[in-house]
Amino acid sequence: MTSNSLSRRVSNTPGAIRVFSGRAADAAAFHILGIASALVAAVLWIAVLTASVVLAITVVAAPAILAGIAALRAFTRLERRRALVVDPVAIPESPAVRRDQAAWARLRASLRDAATWRDLVWTMLASVMSLVLGVVAMAAWASAVYLVSLPAWYWSTPASSGVPSVGVAIDSLPRAALACLVGLLLLPLVALVGIVLARVEVTAMRALLTPVQPARDGGVDAVVSPKSRVSDDDLAGLTPREREVLGLMAEGMSNGAIGAELVITEGAVEKHVANIFGKLDLPPSSAEHRRVLAVRRYLDATG
Repeated sequence: MTSNSLSRRVSNTPGAIRVFSGRAADAAAFHILGIASALVAAVLWIAVLTASVVLAITVVAAPAILAGIAALRAFTRLERRRALVVDPVAIPESPAVRRDQAAWARLRASLRDAATWRDLVWTMLASVMSLVLGVVAMAAWASAVYLVSLPAWYWSTPASSGVPSVGVAIDSLPRAALACLVGLLLLPLVALVGIVLARVEVTAMRALLTPVQPARDGGVDAVVSPKSRVSDDDLAGLTPREREVLGLMAEGMSNGAIGAELVITEGAVEKHVANIFGKLDLPPSSAEHRRVLAVRRYLDATG
């Protein structure tokens, strides 16, 4: 390892820590909102299904069911916004059913629309998934904070109290300091767990809520591919700095190397790269590499 590469890594370390801390804070906010969303989702899907069954044979069936479908659509729209807390690439939304139709015609169109059922399935799943993942993430944070804060208040608790999970009594400052050290060592792991759980939930959300359309060649529903929406002026929406970053990506540079070249932190480079993916409409995919697709578009556009 050369001295230049070592110095670059050292200089980028504070930026990497800031980026990781920011992601951990975003994931924590995502999970807190998720717990609230889970409670709303549970009430919503139970109310919608109950009202639909009870009112199915009445004259107000169509308006009532349409109101429930609209509520599901509004909830999933809020969920898409919650996903933006941890993922800058927005989850696309299906166009709503036309409102210039009679109630029964609109209801039939809504029930034939796959987006309606996707909204319902995600609402049902979120009522469990968001709650479980949110509680796990917040419990991990609470445990770490509990340990870190022990030196400040251990003396105010009964002598028999301590760390419940291991039954160790924290009745002296050295023991409290040791518990604090353990908590500090656990903080990065807790942050990583929160980030991973947030990514898992957003991935599930994206898989369920991404619109589908008939494929041209087979009539089979397929996820709308970003490459099918490519235009000749793909790069027109990028800022000069983003075009510069994309150009260096096309030269094969890593984020760290790009940061050193442009004299910015690696965290700033990651934000530019995320913006590039968003503006080029390149959502995360297990089948395609977004960085490669972005570079290919750059090379196609620049000749």
